[in-house]
Amino acid sequence: MTKLTWDDKPKANLGLDRGVFYDRSGLGVPWNGLTNIEIQEDSPSTIITYLDGEKLALIRKAGAFSATLEAFSYPEEFDDYAGYSWSSELGVKSFSLSFREWTSETTYRIHLLYSLKASPEDVGYRSTGSD
Repeated sequence: MTKLTWDDKPKANLGLDRGVFYDRSGLGVPWNGLTNIEIQEDSPSTIITYLDGEKLALIRKAGAFSATLEAFSYPEEFDDYAGYSWSSELGVKSFSLSFREWTSETTYRIHLLYSLKASPEDVGYRSTGSD
């Protein structure tokens, strides 16, 4: 089994620590540079169907899932999945992601996100000088 290696840096006290990008083949690549992942999930809904005043069916629909990922760098392999390279179609390929979240000084949780599709946000550029 291949061992993943991240850039050497001090461990964060709490929160997001490191991630792994998985392409469609399942190949895992270390993702250095993840700074924030916000997950939004709608509440599940229930649809009740009546016939002649009697409950006929109760259908539960799962809530919609979305996440916003922030990073100052990403693995080269992510290009084809994010729509950044000329050869890809935006948001067509799905990928998976895992990341570690420190919950205390000695414990952490591993989060698994799968069947994701990227949709990059607008990028702005500005000068930092006064000229």
